[in-house]
Amino acid sequence: MAKVLKDMIYSLYQKSSDPLHELALVGFLLFDTKFTIVLCDSPANYVCRINHKRTPDLPEAADDICNALLPILTAAYESRVMMEGTNRLVKQKPVDIDADLDQCKTILSSFTSEGYKGKRRCTDSTEQ
Repeated sequence: MAKVLKDMIYSLYQKSSDPLHELALVGFLLFDTKFTIVLCDSPANYVCRINHKRTPDLPEAADDICNALLPILTAAYESRVMMEGTNRLVKQKPVDIDADLDQCKTILSSFTSEGYKGKRRCTDSTEQ
């Protein structure tokens, strides 16, 4: 999860002209009854900081879900607000793509349209 978040923040850095220390990414880990939020940011612009925020365990009994669900929903909502802020930062300035399509090589298809012209095997049912 940490490597994926680091790759995502690097690609966001390439798309956005804003300083990287304003961007933050959120990841969710869910194993059995453990729910963990992973925060990834770059406060110093040269290192990627990853924090694990542990929320209460999910209850195993159906009766206890009402009591434990509120802190988890609160953490998920705070994460959503953080990601919306990051999304707004990235979308503020559009990215110009200067690609000359005439210089790009044409990718040939990986199959041919002609049928296979090899010999067919005779099966026992066709010989009789």
